[in-house]
Amino acid sequence: MERERGVASSTLRTAESASAHARTRPADLRAERRAGELLAEMELHGGDRRGESSSQRESLKNLGIDHNQSHRWQRMAGIPEPDFDAHVERTQATEKELTTAGVLVPSPGG
Repeated sequence: MERERGVASSTLRTAESASAHARTRPADLRAERRAGELLAEMELHGGDRRGESSSQRESLKNLGIDHNQSHRWQRMAGIPEPDFDAHVERTQATEKELTTAGVLVPSPGG
């Protein structure tokens, strides 16, 4: 469990760092997408503060992630991988900037 948290924290930090910069690399978007998958799997400390294990759960604040990042990354993780890959390929082919917003709200006809 501790090892999984360490791996998750490292992946989340990589994704957070990628978010702070303009994206030109598909690897940055993939890190955010993977972070969204990990966040969806984690038992984050949320509204139930009375549960026995609530003190052991992570919170977004402890992970250094804000609610908006978490929401975007988890939405991106929900996009089927073939659709995600097709968007990255289309965007690269047209030499446009790869962004999280571009993945979440694809352009018309693409």
